[in-house]
Amino acid sequence: MHPESPPYIPETCVWELTLRCNLRCMHCGSKAGKKRPLELNVTQCLKTADELRELGCKYVTFIGGEILLYRGWEKIARQLSRLGAQVNIISNGWSLGEKEVEQIKYAELINVGLSLDGMAGNHDKIRNRQGSYQRVLQAIDRLRAARIDVGIITTLMDFNLPDLNPLHQLLVSKKVTAWQIQIATSMGQMAAHQDALLNAAKMAEITRFFRVKSGCLAPVMVAGDNIGYYDENESCMRNLPGRWGTMGWVPGGTFGHRHRQRRQRPRLRIT
Repeated sequence: MHPESPPYIPETCVWELTLRCNLRCMHCGSKAGKKRPLELNVTQCLKTADELRELGCKYVTFIGGEILLYRGWEKIARQLSRLGAQVNIISNGWSLGEKEVEQIKYAELINVGLSLDGMAGNHDKIRNRQGSYQRVLQAIDRLRAARIDVGIITTLMDFNLPDLNPLHQLLVSKKVTAWQIQIATSMGQMAAHQDALLNAAKMAEITRFFRVKSGCLAPVMVAGDNIGYYDENESCMRNLPGRWGTMGWVPGGTFGHRHRQRRQRPRLRIT
């Protein structure tokens, strides 16, 4: 760093608390399943949370694996919330019951992100577990009944691209706050499923979808940072005054570091 440069402040943190997971998703970049042998315990995490705030961190998203399988996650999240950070989690929804809703309230989260990768058949195929789709819908309903803002993350492959329109209708009916769409990349588990990767020639279908839906009041739509940039629909997707950008669903309300906004929206982060 140049001696005259201001000190670097890590404002945003995505914290993978555990690799333990109850699903074996075909596109999982972390190849999640079993917990790591040396994962931090709650006491160590609480100390790390204090240090993050001392460094100036403002936004923290907890992920896994499946974050809800880490015992004590809500204590760590609550500590950060009480220290002034804006905190949320991203879950696959399988284990999100009434007990977990109470944990979310206790943690004082800004919102909750849930993964939903298509309609029933395609979502269950990607998640490698029958019933996953229904579990996500139940999780959405539980969170909305508790007045907790919900965002959805959808990862696109070649075979689930046709689900975009019915998914949009579903999320509107569920009163979901935000929807981030991203493209599966050839890493982790997805490296073994090259044939399922999105055909690059279909990118224009996604950007047109953003253009058509960009005028809808809800859900707010966010383009993942591997979508777009090169066609006439870019102005509907990011980086213009009054528009919503990419780079994620920032806890507490802004969509990523590139975003500029005039309107007030619920503050969210999706990674």
